[in-house]
Amino acid sequence: MGSMRNSRLLFVAAITLCAFCGTPTAFSQDLRVINGCPPEGSAEPGTRKAELFKLKSVYKIPSASEINRHAIDEFLERGDDTERWNEGAAVEMDVFIGDVYAAETEDCNCRLPGDEMRDTRVLMYTQSTNKQKRLSMVGEVTPRIKALKKSKGLDWSTTALKQFKGKWMRVRGWLLFDWMHVGNAVNTKPRGRALWRATAWELHPLTDIKPIP
Repeated sequence: MGSMRNSRLLFVAAITLCAFCGTPTAFSQDLRVINGCPPEGSAEPGTRKAELFKLKSVYKIPSASEINRHAIDEFLERGDDTERWNEGAAVEMDVFIGDVYAAETEDCNCRLPGDEMRDTRVLMYTQSTNKQKRLSMVGEVTPRIKALKKSKGLDWSTTALKQFKGKWMRVRGWLLFDWMHVGNAVNTKPRGRALWRATAWELHPLTDIKPIP
């Protein structure tokens, strides 16, 4: 777990430094603070929650050289997956999108109202038939990604993203272990009473959704 935590901190540091590097394809604007909400959201700076929220606030679009190609089946494989993956990896995979909806107001977004300050939750599956939530992997489109896409003339609001519901799509994003949802995931709490996902690993943020070539 120590090595995983170190990789998380290094990833946050690298992204923070890159915010100043001026790479036009990665950052077209400074979105570290959005609508007055800092990267750590409403969490107390220096806490474990604040570090998690900083990862969620990343808005760098992964380059082709950073992408790791995977099958979603790998992430949905049963068993304790707490240390199965490397947090901060850029992942691409083909998925069936079962549902798209606005998440509740959250501390990571300073509990601000409005779709532009709420995550859009995308439930991703390995098949198109059985779409129980407990069989899904979660992707989150964050306020910063919505703002970044808008700056490029793209509508990534929840309403617009619903067009992908019920379709096979190719997605990209940054891999994150959301330890706040360990108790909601089948892989980490198989006998839990509040299970609505297969794994606490997410694509968070989800940065690209496009048709499969």
